[in-house]
Amino acid sequence: MAINRTSITKTGKALMSRMLSEKKTLMFTRLAIGDGTIASDQKLSDLTAMSHEVLSIPVQKYEWNKKDAVILTGQYNSTDFTDTVQYRELAVFADDPDSGEILFCYGYADQPDELLPNGSVGGLEKVIKIGRASCR
Repeated sequence: MAINRTSITKTGKALMSRMLSEKKTLMFTRLAIGDGTIASDQKLSDLTAMSHEVLSIPVQKYEWNKKDAVILTGQYNSTDFTDTVQYRELAVFADDPDSGEILFCYGYADQPDELLPNGSVGGLEKVIKIGRASCR
């Protein structure tokens, strides 16, 4: 995958700050893959939604590394979609107790990878891990 631009969104930073000040746990709800496009000068931190979500992926595991950063793990396979997908967007969503699910972190690939549907290459399973280095 060629995600080359990433950012925690402004709403993500505000939620993280609020959860820390209120001593509450930040709950990540899911990961998502998209094939939408954004302008080259778009500030990722300003986004509140993906351009075009294709697949929602449940968070299967939270891991804490030695630097107090969380690593989220989700898994999908080629049976989850029927058409070829231009894998260009990767997002992390979190639960805001006041307003519901928000776009917490967003990643974008200027040059997307192609995800092929089930049966086209005999099947594919992929594990996605997102950590602090992925979303700054």
